[in-house]
Amino acid sequence: MIVSPATLVEVLGAAAGRLPRPLALAAGRRLGDAMALLVRSRRRLALANLERALGGEMDAPARRRLMREVFRQFGQTLVEALLLPRMVRRGLHHYVEHEGWEHLEQAMAQGKGAIVFTGHFGNWEVVALAQGARGIPMDVVGRPPDDPRLAARLESIRQLTGNRTISKRQAVRPMLQSLRQGRTVGLVVDQNVGAGRGIFVDFFGRPASTTPALAVLALKTGAPVVPVFGYPDQGGRHRIVYGRPLEVTRSGDHQRDVRELTARATAVIERAVRRHPQLWLWLHDRWRSRPPQEPAASGSQP
Repeated sequence: MIVSPATLVEVLGAAAGRLPRPLALAAGRRLGDAMALLVRSRRRLALANLERALGGEMDAPARRRLMREVFRQFGQTLVEALLLPRMVRRGLHHYVEHEGWEHLEQAMAQGKGAIVFTGHFGNWEVVALAQGARGIPMDVVGRPPDDPRLAARLESIRQLTGNRTISKRQAVRPMLQSLRQGRTVGLVVDQNVGAGRGIFVDFFGRPASTTPALAVLALKTGAPVVPVFGYPDQGGRHRIVYGRPLEVTRSGDHQRDVRELTARATAVIERAVRRHPQLWLWLHDRWRSRPPQEPAASGSQP
C-alpha cells in the first residue's frame, strides 16, 4: 500500500503533537538520523555537495559528521513545522528574538514595500511567521506541493500570522501588487533553477543557476532588498537576524544589473552558510544545471 505524503504528515504531526516541544524536536533529530541511513541518494548528494563546496577546507570525516548534522537539523525542522500552529497560539515571541529589526522598519519607511530574502537555512518557515506576528506581514513566494492536501495544510500554516502565499507558478503580478500595497515579499533564492530560466552566478566557487526574480523585481519597483536568516539554538529558540538592505544600482545595462544584484544576494547567502554550514539544506541538488559550455552533471556524483 502506498501512503500519500499528506497522510504521512498527518501521522507525524499527530505523534509530535502529543509530545512536549523539546521531546518532539529531539524526536525530529532522530528522524533525521533515520533519513540519513535510509535515503541513500540524498546522503550521497549531500556528501557530493559538501565536497564541491568545502572539500578544500574540510576533510572527509568532518564532511561526514557535518552531513549527519544536516540531516538532524532537517528532521528537526520538519517536526517543528508541524508544531507551528501550537507555537503561534502560545505566542511566537516565546520562541524567537529579533536582531536588526530596525533595518526592516527603515526599509518599509520608504513606502515601496520590501523584498525580504533568505535561503533554505535553519527554519525559514519560522522566520516568515515571526515577521508577520511582529506586525509586518510577508507574502511568501513558493512552489506548492503537488499533493493538494499537503498544499492546503502548508498554506494554512503559512497564513497563521497574517502572511499570504503566492504560487511560484504565477508570481509576477501578485508580487507587484503586494509591493504596491506596502507589504513585504518573501523570497527563498538558493535553489537550482532549470530549463534556461536562471542565470549563472558564483556559489562556493562554482556557477549555480539562480532565479533572477529578486533582482528583476527590485530594479522594476525600487523596493529595498533586505536579507534575513534564522539561527536555531540548542534550546529550541530562534535568533532571527535582519541585515542592512542591499544596494541596488542601475548602470543602464539591465541584464548586467540583474546579474550583479543576483550575485550579491547569492554571496550574502554563501557567507551565512559558511558561518553555519549545518543549517543549510545540502540535500538539494544546487549545482544540477550547468552553463551551456559545461556538460550536465548529476549532484549524486562528487
